[in-house]
Amino acid sequence: MKPAIIAHRGASALAKHENSLEAFQIAIYIKADYVEFDIRKTKDGELIVFHDDTYMGHTISDLSYDELCKLTGKAGLIPPRLSEVLALCKDKIKLDIELKEGGYEDRVISMVTSSFDYGSFMMKSFLYKVVLRVKTLDANIKVALLVG
Repeated sequence: MKPAIIAHRGASALAKHENSLEAFQIAIYIKADYVEFDIRKTKDGELIVFHDDTYMGHTISDLSYDELCKLTGKAGLIPPRLSEVLALCKDKIKLDIELKEGGYEDRVISMVTSSFDYGSFMMKSFLYKVVLRVKTLDANIKVALLVG
């Protein structure tokens, strides 16, 4: 079995910001097999690609997408929406998706499976209930439980 090259949070070492459209574009350019990224949900229900649960002392789930963009924009980062990442990556690179919280598994599955076949992505989480929920909603999805 050939090892897979996974661009963690996009080609984060080569981009100005991790988990950014720029980092994902670089991962595609360097021909990584997968792009790994993290999904969170904002207060107003936007599914975004963002690693940390806080930014500058603010909890991501307590901020609207616009509020978060105002904060991160000062550092030159606009967190991409999941829909933007999927559009960029479609037919170019496989996805290694980490769900940071539960409660939106069905939305992520619907969005991903409408554009990617089952061999083109995997979903994982540190949360056992999230992994179980994904597998319960769609047994065809390759899942992984992260342990640390």
